[in-house]
Amino acid sequence: ELSIIEQAIDLVYTILPDLQSVQETYDSTKNLHGLVRALAMIASNDYLSNTRKERLVQSFSIIINQSKNIHSLAREPIIVSFLVHIVGNSFNGVVNRESREIAVCVLIKLARNPCNRRLLAKTPGLLSSMIQYVRQNQHNVEDLIQAEISRSEIKKQIYLLAKAL
Repeated sequence: ELSIIEQAIDLVYTILPDLQSVQETYDSTKNLHGLVRALAMIASNDYLSNTRKERLVQSFSIIINQSKNIHSLAREPIIVSFLVHIVGNSFNGVVNRESREIAVCVLIKLARNPCNRRLLAKTPGLLSSMIQYVRQNQHNVEDLIQAEISRSEIKKQIYLLAKAL
């Protein structure tokens, strides 16, 4: 029998791809950030199967990709930590390329704001995950947010994050 958390992951995973816009589904950004926070908190549970973790990561990526106001996410350590885990691919290979690119793009967008850099830089594993990502991927990031982020910009933001420490 499935736990309520597993049922919730399956439900979110099933519903999200069919929606035109996640933002239209929720009446406020606060509710959307609450859902993102809840998914990030669930991800830290070790008892989830790889299939459920993959669904969780994909659902999280869809929601965060369509979120309009992501700048307040830098003040949510659990969300930033989950993004770092996605970029670092620390979920035993259940993270797909698209989810990693979305996570990288979100972190870069957050790092563009100088006020967020110190908060981000203090996140364990962020710099090493970003450096590892740049070394593994020799191409530019083209994500679903219609933004192209070049390797040089990623490197620049990594430098600025390191400098913020």
